[in-house]
Amino acid sequence: MALAELDRATFPPGFFQNREIAELYGFDAAGALWRRVAVSATGAIVTASSLSPVTFAAPTFFTAGVASALAVAANAARRALILTVTTAGARISLGFGAAPAVLDSGFTVFTGTPIVLDANLLSVQAVNIIANVAAVNVSVQEGS
Repeated sequence: MALAELDRATFPPGFFQNREIAELYGFDAAGALWRRVAVSATGAIVTASSLSPVTFAAPTFFTAGVASALAVAANAARRALILTVTTAGARISLGFGAAPAVLDSGFTVFTGTPIVLDANLLSVQAVNIIANVAAVNVSVQEGS
């Protein structure tokens, strides 16, 4: 099938009824996400937004401990944030804004499983982190 044939999709009336589909995504020829369309249960377009590529800053790290601490400052320009626990057998929990992180509450991230906060789930607030043990390394990469 030629790429041009993949550019459009048509769905019959009622196709989305009784289904869990909430959004459709469009990609350009290079595979970059360029469009997100939310749909209603009847297939009607609810919102359409053009997305532009995210530019990531150099990766950094944060050493989390058993007390909640500021890991990533608030950033109104933030469009994506990736956090990964790189210390074996450790886990962290996140708190946003002025709220302290509480271990095993809210977002909890385990070793080797990144949490990706992007256009669908993103806070520009400060991120506070607490760990289950002292000296847990957390890889941090922020995009704008």
